Amino acid sequence: MKSGTPDDFVKKLEAAIADGLKNPDAQKKYADAGFSTSPLGGKPFHDFVQAQADAYKKIITDANITAE
Repeated sequence: MKSGTPDDFVKKLEAAIADGLKNPDAQKKYADAGFSTSPLGGKPFHDFVQAQADAYKKIITDANITAE
């Protein structure tokens, strides 16, 4: 989400996504594709993404992986 997006809009969007992911049909489609649904919103989601980025950055750096 773009920085500066109004908080009330962000909260409404997060709630709509969370509600959609509770739908059994949606859960089945995600499961069939190999995904699980455990929606995070706001700061918990940001923290999760940041932790993943940091972990993969270390792996890439330690293995000296570069783009071709």
